[in-house]
Amino acid sequence: MILAIEDAPSGWSPDLQFDGYSDAQVGYHAYLLIDAGLARGQDGSTMGSDGPVGFITSLTWAGHEFAEAARAGSGNFP
Repeated sequence: MILAIEDAPSGWSPDLQFDGYSDAQVGYHAYLLIDAGLARGQDGSTMGSDGPVGFITSLTWAGHEFAEAARAGSGNFP
């Protein structure tokens, strides 16, 4: 997810959809990225949600560093 966001030309989070993953799964992982400080966004969870859900707007500096480390294959993730 981080790499897909970083690859967006505007830096703005694209509509995140991944083959083989439900919207609920993507929303939950977006929530986790926001909670971990790797992305900026909003908690979109409601009482009617299947679980926590986040809407990412952009990556944080730490998110960009994570993407760089992942691409380099260093294993030294922040």
